[in-house]
Amino acid sequence: LEPLPRAEDAEQPSTITNIMSSNNTIVSFATGLVSRLAATIPTLSSTNNDGDNKTTSSSELLTQLLNDISTPQSLQDLFVLTTIVVIALEILNQLVYHVPTLLQNLLTANDEKKKKKAIPVRGKHLDNFTVKDYTFIMINKCMTGLFVYCYFGYLWSVRKLEEDDSHGDCCNKHGGQGIFTTTNLSIHNTILPLPLLFIIYDFFYTLLHWFLHMKSVYAHVHKHHHFQKAPSRANIDAVNVH
Repeated sequence: LEPLPRAEDAEQPSTITNIMSSNNTIVSFATGLVSRLAATIPTLSSTNNDGDNKTTSSSELLTQLLNDISTPQSLQDLFVLTTIVVIALEILNQLVYHVPTLLQNLLTANDEKKKKKAIPVRGKHLDNFTVKDYTFIMINKCMTGLFVYCYFGYLWSVRKLEEDDSHGDCCNKHGGQGIFTTTNLSIHNTILPLPLLFIIYDFFYTLLHWFLHMKSVYAHVHKHHHFQKAPSRANIDAVNVH
């Protein structure tokens, strides 16, 4: 009789195999997360029992979205998405805060005059955060996850209607391919609309900013924005006062 092989003699999986298995697990997890969240995006039209298309009203769309996103699995997925976004923001914050300083030190290592020269600070720096500051920071970071869900959900749901060469409403039945396919992209629908986009955005932002500076409103909303006159904490200061 031949002796049974010992456990230590068995072939061990290689490092590359382990890495590939881990990557497949991550990709599978991410794909499942995105697919489940995408499934919560309501559709503008649905098929009734007779097989006819039925247009969904705005209130029905909202009800459908709230029902789908409020399930335990969807809330868990949304929490995971928010956590990933917050971690990404923290990494970005550290990069924005430390990389420019590192590059400046490398470029001015042999030049003491340039090393001492810095951007002048105008206004008083907000040295210590209050409970209100930390609350705003946490709320804005968590809202970023919800914003990412809504933004990419919109991009996923809208689709150019081929039959009449126009754009349907949000959440139409042609969802899943974005606003344009790569073959539809051109200078006319990407570069040229940018100036008009900024003009329209700034117009309404100016009106909103003027409203926020009204005496009756300023103290309740916009005053917190002006507490930080010399931001230095990168993304932290940005999300605190915006």
